[in-house]
Amino acid sequence: MPDADGSAMVLLQQFRVVLKAVKSHFQQVERVTGVGGSQIWALSLVAAQPGMTVGELARSLSVRQPTASVLARHLVQQRLIESVPNPQDRRSVQLYPTAAGQLLLQRAPQPLSGVLPKALADLDAATQQRMIRDMGALIHAMGADPGGAGTPLDQL
Repeated sequence: MPDADGSAMVLLQQFRVVLKAVKSHFQQVERVTGVGGSQIWALSLVAAQPGMTVGELARSLSVRQPTASVLARHLVQQRLIESVPNPQDRRSVQLYPTAAGQLLLQRAPQPLSGVLPKALADLDAATQQRMIRDMGALIHAMGADPGGAGTPLDQL
């Protein structure tokens, strides 16, 4: 078992492996599709639930509504989704994938949500709970702002 300094270095190396895997996947997604990883994830959510609102997209991505709005706007500009006024509430819009968006998803490397969200979701509940507690301790020790969690990883 490594000593305290050795354990910290092992953990640092493990973080580097995770971050390198995330970066590599985002690069592959962008190379294949020409679109960023968070945009592909957002597009896949809209395709899975046509008619969702920007607020629903934000909740599904676990980001703030302004961040989801920016992602949706970029996808609309690229003609990968359509933004249609909500007939029941003119203040909101509903999002629908376009044919081009559907085709792009077929070409996109899996997992569409990214390797980190997929891997975290695949962990058993006990491991997830332990990681939540331990990551909370790390965030606290760093004095980091937990509010910064609303930024997609490929936009850090």
